[in-house]
Amino acid sequence: MLAWTIYISFFGAFAMALLPKRGATGPRVVALLTALATCGIALTAFVQHRSGEMITITDVAWIPAIGAHYHLAADGISLVLVLLTGIVAVAGVLFSWNIDHRPREFFAFYLLLVGAVFGVFSRQRSLPVVCVL
Repeated sequence: MLAWTIYISFFGAFAMALLPKRGATGPRVVALLTALATCGIALTAFVQHRSGEMITITDVAWIPAIGAHYHLAADGISLVLVLLTGIVAVAGVLFSWNIDHRPREFFAFYLLLVGAVFGVFSRQRSLPVVCVL
């Protein structure tokens, strides 16, 4: 479920392309609804997984030939940062509400940034340690 914070943010950014070029109300509303949806998902995940242990969200083989995986996981610290990102995303949209110069592009890039930050905080941080003697 936590992976949807990334997907919804990117979907909201790409939905901006379908909006008319004129008018600032449409991009503002789409950005606010997208940010509220991701914040709600982050809050739900935070409440459900308060134990602090590592939860695997997604683990799919990406490039099997080299052993690359699309792996999303979160622990207690990651969940706090994901929740904070959701709150800041909503606050950022509200604080940017008065943007009149190219609001569609502004909010599209903002939602791409928010989706990337969700992705950073939802990835697995443990890397294998290789010791060469």
